Amino acid sequence: LARVRNGWKPLFIVIFFIHFVVPFLLLLNRKLKKHGPQLAAVALLLIVARYLDLYWHILPSFRDLSWPDGFFHPTLWDLLVPAAMVSIWIAAFFWQLGRRPILPAYHPLVPQILERSHGAH
Repeated sequence: LARVRNGWKPLFIVIFFIHFVVPFLLLLNRKLKKHGPQLAAVALLLIVARYLDLYWHILPSFRDLSWPDGFFHPTLWDLLVPAAMVSIWIAAFFWQLGRRPILPAYHPLVPQILERSHGAH
């Protein structure tokens, strides 16, 4: 009940719309699903919605007693911690990417894959 009362109810409504209704309606469009940047924008919207969903599940249990009961009050830490985690993940990804070959160097089909005519019609 703490998650649908007081200051958390508007967040509940926002989560419902951006986690289900908006992506559902957008992904009914066939052209959008074939256009990469637009599809990436929908995926980013879903990532934001997922973060808000996790926020909504966790934070009412750790409410600040100086605020009204269960009131929704985001802080700067709510943005900095996920940004730091994403930054660490991206740094680790590129660090690992630099240490390993992108193509399998000793695979017998690599010379054929690297030919200019490969994939041309």
